Amino acid sequence: MGDANGTAVTNFPYRPVSGFASGDRYVAMAVAGDNSNVLERFKGFTAGNASLTLPNPWPTGSLTVTCEAHPTVSGLAYTDPNLRAYGVELKDSSLIYQVTLSKGWLGSATSYGVPDLSSQLAYTPFASFTTVYVSVSAILSPQPVLGLDSSDPASFSATTDISLVHAIDSYTQSGTGSISLP
Repeated sequence: MGDANGTAVTNFPYRPVSGFASGDRYVAMAVAGDNSNVLERFKGFTAGNASLTLPNPWPTGSLTVTCEAHPTVSGLAYTDPNLRAYGVELKDSSLIYQVTLSKGWLGSATSYGVPDLSSQLAYTPFASFTTVYVSVSAILSPQPVLGLDSSDPASFSATTDISLVHAIDSYTQSGTGSISLP
């Protein structure tokens, strides 16, 4: 258990849990953010004090998102040896796009265009002048994470170590222009 505010959230220890026993498993979670960045870390452990260090946020202005119904996200070049994937989420009051791009699938590319699948999937894309909320995430872990289910505590183990680095903002779907994140 632990709590911190301000600059202390980047590196703080959790209080030990009374009564550690053989076979116990714990997951510490830390979240810090503001109106353009959110940092998360989940780390498993079995005994003693857990210490968490949050990842670095996206560098200011490192991402670009076009203001379209099916935008292109550029700047997918987060630097960390534990980078596993990127996540892109776009939503308004009636539609959500969620995309996960593995580092291997993306290869050396640093841009991704959200495909227009509206005719195949029978949905209505974001309309002109709609406010679209966007989150671009880097997913970090020293081990594969595709089997991790945040709604199932049994999927977390003593070796779970995953960090999420989100850049967030919004744009008005105009078909022209772009925004920079964070």
